[in-house]
Amino acid sequence: MKVAPGSTDVATYFVLRTAADGTATTGATITNIDLQYIRSGSTPSAKVDATALGSVDAAHSDNKAYEVDATDAPGLYRVDWPDAAFAAGVGEVILSVKLASSFTEHLRVELDNADEPTLLLAKTGFTTAGTETVGTALKKIAAMAAGDMTDTAGDIAVTESDGATTAFTNTPTATGRTIT
Repeated sequence: MKVAPGSTDVATYFVLRTAADGTATTGATITNIDLQYIRSGSTPSAKVDATALGSVDAAHSDNKAYEVDATDAPGLYRVDWPDAAFAAGVGEVILSVKLASSFTEHLRVELDNADEPTLLLAKTGFTTAGTETVGTALKKIAAMAAGDMTDTAGDIAVTESDGATTAFTNTPTATGRTIT
């Protein structure tokens, strides 16, 4: 599974199986489920006891869980994780769900912006230069076009992850601004 670094309100689904015979675990007492995560290169988070969500479609709430449907999806549980598990700065996080009578389940989550390439923003008009996602860079270029940049010229250079560079020049005109 891949999640963008810094994602919030992440819910995952786990299938719990009874250790004695491998059958789906249904009717588990949610407060008996232990939740823990470990980010690469870090110490594990403190183990927490899950608390029950009100329904399978309830709004996200950290460290809560819900049995999806004991009849039509036996053993399937939704688990809501704290945002800290997915903070930027590491490449992966391992999510663990443990119930004494069932097999402990682990899920490796890659923290990856692979779906959105990054651009290196340099020069003026930005509060900070550095790496930005394409969407953020385009929003900043649009702000530059609207004249919302603190730098009157607002010239920038965008360097793509493959090394190609595109320069944008923001020129004030009598009717607005020209981005070239």
